[in-house]
This record gives sequence, C-alpha cells and structure tokens, in this order.
Amino acid sequence: MIKVIKNGNVITMDSEREKVEKLDIVIEDDKIKEIVKDYSGEYDYLIDASDRVVMPGLVNSHAHLGMSLFRATNDNLTLNSWLENYIWPIEDKLTDDDVYYATLYTCIEMIKSGTTSCNEMYQNISHDFFHLLFRNIIWNKTLCSTLCSQFSEIPIRSAFLAVLS
Repeated sequence: MIKVIKNGNVITMDSEREKVEKLDIVIEDDKIKEIVKDYSGEYDYLIDASDRVVMPGLVNSHAHLGMSLFRATNDNLTLNSWLENYIWPIEDKLTDDDVYYATLYTCIEMIKSGTTSCNEMYQNISHDFFHLLFRNIIWNKTLCSTLCSQFSEIPIRSAFLAVLS
C-alpha cells in the first residue's frame, strides 16, 4: 500500500531543524520511501497536509499513563504532600480496570497530540493488565511502548540480580 502525505510543511531532523514547505512524503508498506516536491506517482491513500506541519513523532520518555485521572488535582502542593496525602490513598483503591481505562484514555491523548512512543513506568499492575494493553494498543501498531519496572520490586530485583550473578 502506498500512502502519500501531500503539501506538508516538513520539519526535518537535521541539526538546524530545517523547515521545508510543500513537500510530499511517500510511504510504502509503512516505511518512508521518498520525500519529494510534487509527487505525481500512484497511491492508495492520500493525506492533504496543506497548511499543516509534518514532523517526527513525539516521545514521552517517562510516563505513568494510569495516573492521568489525577491530573490537575490538588494543585499547589509539594510533591510528597500530593503523593502521600492525596494520590496514594486514592491509588490504593483503584482496580486494574480503572487503571486500564485511564491508560487507554491517555494513549488516545498521546496519539492525538503526535506522541508515537512512551516509556511506561506505572507500578503495581497485574500481568493480565499489561497483556491486555499490549494486545489492544501496542500490537495493533497504534503506539510503541516500553514497559519499565521499579527495581525496588522484589521479583524484578531478584531476576535482575540473578542475571548479573
């Protein structure tokens, strides 16, 4: 399948972050084949990017996706006060379903804002949750994600130390 993004204002990844106006990006089988002015070849799908910016996807390098529910709550507090007195008591009551749907919501926000990958750091989530998330988001090539875990968690720390020894 050939997709063409036509007439985009392209921001490059060169050292000057050069902006080139009215370029066409030709994508074949999910890989950029060429970037040219006035592409006139065949295509299966066309995106008119006139008056739009085309740039590489954004990366969220430290995410707690399930915590989007707590955004803008209890502002003007120190981090410790916010966590210890407000967030952790509520978080203790969350179910895997609560966190799953909050994570899906956050993934939709990221996709809409141009974020193409994230490094998920949320802890205390079941294996079933991650399997479901990967099946519904990551495996469908919607969003790329890396799942990290706190080394303070006993199973992860034990496994890590076993690899080192």
